[in-house]
This record gives sequence, structure tokens and C-alpha cells, in this order.
Amino acid sequence: YSDEIKAKINLLLLNLRKINQAMQDELKYVEDGIVTESAFIGDIISTGLYNQTLQNFSKLMKKLSDEIKIEGFLMDKNNEIFYSEGFSNYIENK
Repeated sequence: YSDEIKAKINLLLLNLRKINQAMQDELKYVEDGIVTESAFIGDIISTGLYNQTLQNFSKLMKKLSDEIKIEGFLMDKNNEIFYSEGFSNYIENK
């Protein structure tokens, strides 16, 4: 990626994180995790999925998995964790 594109993506991520922080008290889900072959792409996707409902998270993960190798989880304020279909492959001591 060019330096210009990287700078634009970084600015977008910074703005999304500021919005996420401002909305923290309103959010039902407090944490997410994404596994992809690229940490850079995983970070972008994680930022975008952070504010999703469980239903949207599940739909988007399924749609994304049709295009790239991806797994993830979403954790709510009660520490209940919702996993994508293949995420258990990344959990040690199952």
C-alpha cells in the first residue's frame, strides 16, 4: 500500500476509535477479536465490527469468510463470548 493510502486508513481508524470511545457506555458489546492472515486487514475489520450487534457481526463474519480467511469473536458486558464458526481452532486447551 502507498504511504498516502496508509495515512488515510490510519486517519479513518483513529476517527473510528474516537467514535467507539465516545459510544462505549452505549455499547452492548465491549470487545472483539479478529484472526486473518494480515494483522493490518484484521485491525481494520475489527474496528468496523466493534459496534455491531451480534446478528450483524455473525452475518458480516459469514460474508467476509466467503472472501477471505477470517474468524473472530464478540464479547458482551457480561463477559459472554460469541464465536465465529471456526474460531475454536485458535483456542488453546479446548
